[in-house]
Amino acid sequence: MTDISNYRFNCPAFTGVTGSTVAPPSLQNSIPQCTLQSDTVSFSASNQLQQPQKESLSTGAKWGLGAIAVVGLGALACALSRGKVGTKQAQQLAEQFEFKPAKTIEEAKKFAKEKLGVTITDEAGKFEDLEMVNFLNQWLTNIHNNPKLGPSAYPKLICNSDKGVASIVEDEFISNGINYGRPLTINTKFFKDFKGRVIDRYMPQLDILARNTEGKYTLAKPEYDSEYTRRLIKYANAEELSFKDKMQCWSDLKAFESRMGEGIEGIQENGIFRTLNHELGHFLHAKSCKDFNLMKNNTGQNMSDITNEFVNNKEIQDTVRKVSKYSTKSPAEFVADTFAGIQDGKTFPDDVMTLYKKYGGPSLS
Repeated sequence: MTDISNYRFNCPAFTGVTGSTVAPPSLQNSIPQCTLQSDTVSFSASNQLQQPQKESLSTGAKWGLGAIAVVGLGALACALSRGKVGTKQAQQLAEQFEFKPAKTIEEAKKFAKEKLGVTITDEAGKFEDLEMVNFLNQWLTNIHNNPKLGPSAYPKLICNSDKGVASIVEDEFISNGINYGRPLTINTKFFKDFKGRVIDRYMPQLDILARNTEGKYTLAKPEYDSEYTRRLIKYANAEELSFKDKMQCWSDLKAFESRMGEGIEGIQENGIFRTLNHELGHFLHAKSCKDFNLMKNNTGQNMSDITNEFVNNKEIQDTVRKVSKYSTKSPAEFVADTFAGIQDGKTFPDDVMTLYKKYGGPSLS
């Protein structure tokens, strides 16, 4: 494995949005280069919702990382991260932590680094959003304290990006001789422009809500009335949304999208950490399955025999559709969505779980 700490990360913009972030000169000699795979939604010129798709990196946007080091429990957790998820060693050595929202960004980042062994960083203060870092710390603490997962189960580096919503970087990051594994990136621009990107563009295309004569959002169809959709109306009409509200709103919309056309009664609500848990599914799948890279691409000449069978076998497609429509794209997306659903407390039929094991889904015990 090559030390890539003297290269540059390149992160593309969200579909349809341009812009870039350039690392300060002082950091440009210590920035690695990686390729992102992220779950994105694109919009056509006719304003029709397109299928979510994986997109490769552009070279427009860049972010930098300085030299970083993990100390104390952080170094221990980093060493454990090379083992299997939920190993007895990790479970025995993992100290349980109580999460309390930090009052300052410095306190929040210190908790992440010293207690959880996670560095949260960027090149230009884009992680100065205290609500966002507290949310990440709460998610990480839940995983850390979960005896079925533990400190070996989550990324040891979280950075900003302007791609998708959240993504797991394909390449491992090594700095100062420490292997941080695959970083998690969060699209800070997406959440800053949440109203424009999600409320005003994405939500109406799902045909859930419509605007009335006063410009307020209301239900598009009477049969959609439920506690679940009334919550979406509250989010859509709110003057301001907290970071938690944005994450729950996005999770709710993905739940609706996964069952579009099947009626409101067929929707299983997603938890607030659904988006992050989906990416965690990718992270753990990549660690535990040697064939992970053969399960991602579902178009063109790069499609593997594994994925070709997956997308063209009707029986398989009928089974994975029980998880979500998005799960039908590739084995990797099926595993990630199934993993995220299980973390939300959902249960799936035996045929789903048989396929989950077939494609090397992360251990759940």
